[in-house]
This record gives sequence, structure tokens and C-alpha cells, in this order.
Amino acid sequence: MGYLTGVGRTTFELVKEIDRLKDELPFDVVLYLQNIRGITPADFGISLPYKNLHLPFRDYINKFISPVHVRTVLTRYDLWHCPHNSDYVDNVSKTIFTMHDMLMYTYPTEFSPEAHKKFENVVLHNMRSCRAVITCSQSTKNDIVKYIGVDPDKIHVIYWGINHRLFKPYPDKEYLKDKLAKKFAINNPYFFSVSCGYKRKNTIELIHAYNDLAKQNPVNDLVLVWNHYGKDVEELLRKNPRIHILKNISDENLMELYNGAT
Repeated sequence: MGYLTGVGRTTFELVKEIDRLKDELPFDVVLYLQNIRGITPADFGISLPYKNLHLPFRDYINKFISPVHVRTVLTRYDLWHCPHNSDYVDNVSKTIFTMHDMLMYTYPTEFSPEAHKKFENVVLHNMRSCRAVITCSQSTKNDIVKYIGVDPDKIHVIYWGINHRLFKPYPDKEYLKDKLAKKFAINNPYFFSVSCGYKRKNTIELIHAYNDLAKQNPVNDLVLVWNHYGKDVEELLRKNPRIHILKNISDENLMELYNGAT
């Protein structure tokens, strides 16, 4: 499948779970795809029916096709769920949006002027006019009410779940310790941090703090999952071989790393 963002992962896990429960649901689910690469749900073991619009999923395309109700014609939906914060949609009154965060307001400098313009022109209207909003925490619900003025009764907090079939306690800790040493050259106990690539995660500050701690010869190494980092990070890493940065980690490896961490 390749690399999944946080929003991509929550969407993928939601689709897998709906597929697993589809015979118990009191409604029909049709997936809408928009890609030209020929990828289908069956490639990932998902048997839900789907419709694919063979166009790139791009803002300028979605802005063009939404007024002519292409998605409505393709899927004949009664209710549309947009799982990735916002989009140009055919009928906003028949749409539920999952709003994962309000970073546009809480970390405004991390977004471009173009992103802010789209938020003002599209997202605000969608949030205020849609059927309902789903979000993952009470904190984000409070932010949506505070910054956008959405009726709190329209916002439903549904906490993110866990794939317990994969993410569960590892039965043999000693075997796991040997496995991590062979696979990742992690030979000491370690602190573990995932999703490091955004400034707001304060990973650079974490590395500085760990380098200060390292002067005391700590028991724990520091292990980070970080696919793309710059030369400033490389310079910090040269100063301390006890910091490990891992890339392209599979879900199985991620489960093992969580289990092995202090």
C-alpha cells in the first residue's frame, strides 16, 4: 500500500471495519474512488461495491465536477461521508464531514496563504451547512465551536479505535528484544516517538532534550519513526549514535516497536 498519513490510516481502517460488518449494517455502503491508476478495493481485500471516477483527485477537478453532481449520478447516495476534513461536494446538506483537527487556527503559520483562502471559502461553509460533523476528541469539538461557530449539537465525538487484531501485547518480551536488536540494531531499552515530521510535534526539541540527557549516560536510547528529515536533523544525529531514526516501518514492525519501548 505504501505510506499512509494519519487521515489516510483512519480512513483505511474505517473502510476495512465497515467491510467486515457490512452484512450487519441497516444500510448499503458504496465506496467512491477517484483515481486513474486502476487501484480497486479488492487489491486490499475489501469487497464493498464501489464506483471509480477515472480522474486525478485534485482540488481544481473536484471544484469543477461538484456543481454538475457527478458523484450523485455515479453513486445515487442518500448520505455522503467525507473522511478527510473537507472537499468540494455535490450537496453539502447531505454530507457528513470528519474534521480531524483545527490546526488551521491553532497552528496558522504552518499553512500557506492558499490553504487559508480555501479554508475561508470552502471549509467554513461546509462545516456550517453540512448534515453533521464527526471529530475524534472533545478538544477538537471545542475548537470547531470556538473558531467556526458550528452548533455543538451537530458535532459528534467518536474516539479513534485500535486494530486489536494487530496491536496487542507481544507474548515473549525476551524474544522481541533479540528481534529488535537484529532488525534495527536497537540493543538498549528505548524511548519511542512516531509521526515526527511536523514542527508542532516538537521532535527537534525532543532530540535536543535527549542530547542533554545523554551527558548523564542514560539507560534508554531514543528511537524515532521519521521518513523525511533535513540536514539540520542529520547534524544532530551525528552527535549521538544512541538516536535511531527508522523509515518505512510496516504495521507489524510498528506493533513490535511499541511493545518493546520503555
